[in-house]
Amino acid sequence: MIRFIIVHMEKRLYKWAFLEYKHIGELISRDLVLFTNLTKTMAKTLSPIGKTTTETIERLPLNRPCLLDPHAEKTLAPEESKQFSDFIFGGILGDYPPQKRTQELVTLLPHVPRRNLGKEQMSTDTAIFVTKKICDGIPLEKLVFHDEYTIPMGEGMEMNLPYRYLVDDGKIIFSDKLLAYLKKKKGF
Repeated sequence: MIRFIIVHMEKRLYKWAFLEYKHIGELISRDLVLFTNLTKTMAKTLSPIGKTTTETIERLPLNRPCLLDPHAEKTLAPEESKQFSDFIFGGILGDYPPQKRTQELVTLLPHVPRRNLGKEQMSTDTAIFVTKKICDGIPLEKLVFHDEYTIPMGEGMEMNLPYRYLVDDGKIIFSDKLLAYLKKKKGF
């Protein structure tokens, strides 16, 4: 069985990050999701969404791991995805331009094979859903993406999210709850 491991790399669990994480549980089974590197409070908050641990990634027993890294040389392909069980993602939120923070995980897990999902930065929920699609047999080049999602904010204002999002059945995959939160809050 595959497992999607999110290494939470922020000091806090921001509301918008929680909503993005919650979206992961809506996209795939919560039984396939493990959040690591959490405080006890964060673990309790995220426990309805997926499995949780306060342990750091380098202390966990991993089963045929693969680190998703936009700077990896090889792209994850369906035929090779079967050789991996644990897909590791950095819960790195909100940096644009990217600060290459996945490098912290590369340093912690130097012997873990790395694969990319293309060179464009994705939200954590998008990256996990794209990885699931690849594991289900759909190559990255067959997936449809939309870059730079623009959210109308009213009164002639808009918010531009400069990330890559998956399009499925003609619809951009984006959390409705996060969208409502961003509009109400008027940004991050």
